[in-house]
Amino acid sequence: MERFGKLINFRYIFYPFLILLLGINIARDIFAGNVWTIVIAVLLILCLIIGCLLRKAYKPLIILLCCFILGNGLYFLGNLTFVGKEYSGTVSVVGRATDDISDYQYSSSIVLDDVYIDGEKADNVRVYVKGSGEINVGNLI
Repeated sequence: MERFGKLINFRYIFYPFLILLLGINIARDIFAGNVWTIVIAVLLILCLIIGCLLRKAYKPLIILLCCFILGNGLYFLGNLTFVGKEYSGTVSVVGRATDDISDYQYSSSIVLDDVYIDGEKADNVRVYVKGSGEINVGNLI
């Protein structure tokens, strides 16, 4: 069985997939304005380009850069097509806290279930509450 060798070399699937995921992740941080992630990503891409050019591996370089650009494009395309309902001014949000509660130093991030925004039913809304009050699962906020 070993004399036939490998049928598929998984490196040609694995590395472009990793670069695609990196492109999506970096695009998310570019959109959020995270400067350190952008700097690290640029340095990693420069190292990839220099390494491939020194080894004269032009085909893998082109494939990996295309996968990175595709990852960026997929994120931005998904972000452009998502249209959430926007509220302006003061609104009333009432909902029950789920088990997705994240406490920070001066605020909390809570996912609410059974939500009503100005009397309209909504699903799974994340709210940020300022202050350090105790919020438990099941509390009505």
